[in-house]
Amino acid sequence: PRGLTSDGTYLYMLGATNNAVFKYTTAGVYTSISFSVAAQTTTPKGIACDGASFWITEAVSNPVDNVINYNAAGAFVAEYLIGTTIGSPMGVGFDGTFIYILGFRFRRINRFTNLHKD
Repeated sequence: PRGLTSDGTYLYMLGATNNAVFKYTTAGVYTSISFSVAAQTTTPKGIACDGASFWITEAVSNPVDNVINYNAAGAFVAEYLIGTTIGSPMGVGFDGTFIYILGFRFRRINRFTNLHKD
């Protein structure tokens, strides 16, 4: 697994080898594959849910890091290029106002508002 998040009702696990998001009850019972991210990335690294959307970080070999947005049903919405200063984005999280992205290479937490770096 690459990451775990919740929408307040279900848990969602980001798979490491199949580029899919799996849905579980809060008791840990598998319910289904919620959606696939394979059309947008083959290297998903982190997942978060803000209640209305899923956000997935991608670590790729190109020099520009990005975050991919899916709606609550798992449909692709947009891909946001977040620059070259993150350094292999791995984890992603929300505090209700900001999105935080953990950069592996530079070992820092980056804070964004609407995916504009603060």
